[in-house]
Amino acid sequence: MKYLKSIMLLSGLIIGLALLPHKAHCQKVKISIESIREKCSDLPIDDRVRVTVAGFSTQNLRSRGHYGGELSTMLTSALQQVNCFEVLESLNNMDDLMGEIEFGQQGSTVDGSSPEAGMMQGAQAVLTGSITEFRTGKVGLTGQQKCDIGFIIKVVNPQTRSVLWTRSIEATGKEGIFSNYTGNQGTAPNDAMERGIIKAVYELVEDMDKINFPAPSEPAEAKVFNAENCPVLGSAKPVKVMVLTAEKYVSRYAPKPTGETSIIDGFLRAGFKVVDPAMYATLRNGARFKDALADPLAAVSLGREFGADVVVFGEGVGQSTGRTAGGVSCRATLDLRAIQVSDASILAVAPATSGATDVAETAAYQSAFRKAGAQATTKLLEGICSNVNVGSIGSNAGGTMTTINVNNTDYLSLKKVKDLFSNHPKVSSVDQPDFSNGRGVIVVMHKMDQEAILDILLDKGSALAEITGTSSNSIDVNVKR
Repeated sequence: MKYLKSIMLLSGLIIGLALLPHKAHCQKVKISIESIREKCSDLPIDDRVRVTVAGFSTQNLRSRGHYGGELSTMLTSALQQVNCFEVLESLNNMDDLMGEIEFGQQGSTVDGSSPEAGMMQGAQAVLTGSITEFRTGKVGLTGQQKCDIGFIIKVVNPQTRSVLWTRSIEATGKEGIFSNYTGNQGTAPNDAMERGIIKAVYELVEDMDKINFPAPSEPAEAKVFNAENCPVLGSAKPVKVMVLTAEKYVSRYAPKPTGETSIIDGFLRAGFKVVDPAMYATLRNGARFKDALADPLAAVSLGREFGADVVVFGEGVGQSTGRTAGGVSCRATLDLRAIQVSDASILAVAPATSGATDVAETAAYQSAFRKAGAQATTKLLEGICSNVNVGSIGSNAGGTMTTINVNNTDYLSLKKVKDLFSNHPKVSSVDQPDFSNGRGVIVVMHKMDQEAILDILLDKGSALAEITGTSSNSIDVNVKR
């Protein structure tokens, strides 16, 4: 009897110890979307990190199928619901969004009511993951289905590819559990995935303040130039700029370079004078213009001919980067320089690259070049404002500039033509900026009318060269052989 009482006392003690931890210590706080959301209740919208979910790869053969996509969708939904992040749509689901933009570009909507291309935000961080475990089975005598899932979740800096945070998550689910996502009694895999995602988001939010998220990249505001940050704008003599560019779409040149138009607009807005491109439109297909795109001396020669103080010159190349749901995607690159005409010194170097998408290929190219032109303009203005020699501005104002194009010449003959004007009392300067392939250029600054320049050539130079053509500020001659 005494032995039986001891057995009963020991059994009661075991039962009591078994029940005690359950009541006193095993009451876990349930992790839910609502409880996670409380941590970010005071976080302003503008301070939330922009994130997007890239996807989950399936490393285990048994987990192949749609589970990677379901995890991505659940993670996107959970991140949005906790209000700790600004969640961007995944690139995997962009077809409908780009289709809406394309719909507007086709002219199918009221003007101004459709989203514009090129206005989407970029992510500061990308969430991605890999499913490492996926097992299904049954529980006990009831035969209830269960599922064990394991996955690794990572936060990656998209610019540097640095892994900023990673966790290994494990979860078990059972069938018949009510789903927060579907509103129905879910399957065991769905329950396991939901539990795993909530756990992953909980741990991410708990560590959020410790993660070195990259700073948000906001659209740069256009820099405003004035006499305070650009002293040359306060000069009594206005600065005249000439822009010489060409834009090539793979193998053909654009008849109207939109990047150049963007640059001209930027200079005018800043307060500079700009030579009207219509004044030299007839030169665009000629050798002198093409030479000026790459040769500083040729650029200076054209600049002097049109009375410019600064010449911006260079070329751009556009390439198609493929088709998307929104149309054709193109990328444009400009490589420009600004030089001072008086001494050919470099004032600014302005490479710029941008991209655009449109339903029409030509429109995509134009939009990309327009953006690249705006980027280059800021660099050009900063260089000109910092480096231009104010004392030489308007040096052409004290006289008239005439360009003499000398053809069929050698260097000695070109120098003889130059010497015709070197010691004339009404000539302030004579420059010889260009000589190649039997062709030379002489720039004469003078205080005479063009008839007097022609008389000098006819009188002193008649034995040397013959006049073949004239315009308002240039003369063409052929050297006699």
